[in-house]
Amino acid sequence: MHYYLSLVLFVLCHFLHAQQINNDQVYAKNIKTVILEHSGAPMSIPIIQLGSGEQLLLKFDDLDGDTKNYKYTFELCDYNWQRSSLKPIEYLTPFQDEYITSYKYAVATTQPYVHYQLLFPTEQVYFTRSGNYIIKVFLDSEPDKILFTKRFMVFENAFSIQASVQPSMNVNERSTHQQIITKVYTKQTFVSNPSRNINLVIWQNQRQDNAVTLKPKSINGSELDYGYYDANIFLGSSEFRRFDITDLNAISQFVASNQFINHENHAFLLPDKLKDLHVYVSNPDINGKFLINNRHSINDHDVEADYAWVHFYLPVQMPFMQGSLYVVGGLSDWAFSPSNQMQYNPQKQVYEGALFLKQGVYNYQYMLKGSNQKQATLAYTEGDFFETENDYYLFAYYRPDGELYDRLMGFAKINSISDIKR
Repeated sequence: MHYYLSLVLFVLCHFLHAQQINNDQVYAKNIKTVILEHSGAPMSIPIIQLGSGEQLLLKFDDLDGDTKNYKYTFELCDYNWQRSSLKPIEYLTPFQDEYITSYKYAVATTQPYVHYQLLFPTEQVYFTRSGNYIIKVFLDSEPDKILFTKRFMVFENAFSIQASVQPSMNVNERSTHQQIITKVYTKQTFVSNPSRNINLVIWQNQRQDNAVTLKPKSINGSELDYGYYDANIFLGSSEFRRFDITDLNAISQFVASNQFINHENHAFLLPDKLKDLHVYVSNPDINGKFLINNRHSINDHDVEADYAWVHFYLPVQMPFMQGSLYVVGGLSDWAFSPSNQMQYNPQKQVYEGALFLKQGVYNYQYMLKGSNQKQATLAYTEGDFFETENDYYLFAYYRPDGELYDRLMGFAKINSISDIKR
């Protein structure tokens, strides 16, 4: 009996591990402000072309304030961010893990920390296949205890993607939705069974909860037309809210007060308001991203920016019944976790929350998400408008018959304002 129970548990654990989706996630309380971007392009998504010599820059802070022997390794995933069955030697130069050796101590901050950086790939460590990857960081003394993971992509310039944004073909959705019209050209690559073997994934900004995966509607030689599926329609969202904590000694934009309490900085934001759900308001933003900055920095924002508890307030007369309320954006890794969940205070009739953030300029939105729902909604807090300026990222994956991984064959970025088609 015990044997069969153990066997069932082993199979179940193996199945769950195989189905695990790899997300951007931090598991250690002392690790903060994990950033992965294209080197030399702040706030960019982490993607490079295979064999191009381009590099990604990983940055993070250890709030313990002492140096540690951090190591990293990579893992190849499929188009849906599940772990590939390939072995590391099949997609990397022969290496298992390496040390992160570049670090600097924080300068003149109330919160001590050590700032680490890593540039990759290098001449010694590089990728031999395209696709979705995650980088895993851990201590050399605890290789089985992952401290954080971060997604990135390596693409081949083998497919070209043409895309534009237009109002929904559904008359009832024209004022609230954005439709992505897309064609993929496989060019000189022979593709067997495109309807089965090619997946086109679209992100709105860097949200993962509302990402869509499409199959071609029609195929004409090397041209794949994704046409007018309902699946390529996104709710338009609204422009992001923002705040500025680049100066913790002065009142900045949307900050009510700065205080120093129990040896920590606190920035209390002005109470937010529910947006008018029927009126679009233009408001320049950075589409949910953030940029680390200390207004008084002399040499290096990365080590001269301090940390502060940022307090959020959203007054509403009654708590929402449609789900839990979260403050979401790059400041939360676009995730929905207890750390960025707002709590309702019935005495004050307000949702309250606080995040420990590094000095900079931040975008955010309030989203509602039910416990059993994959996608969050802004319908009760922010509204959805066709006019909203959004970035869209398109990824074309190809897995030939008999292959064990998804090649990322093409990538494109469009904007709902500059690439609009009416």
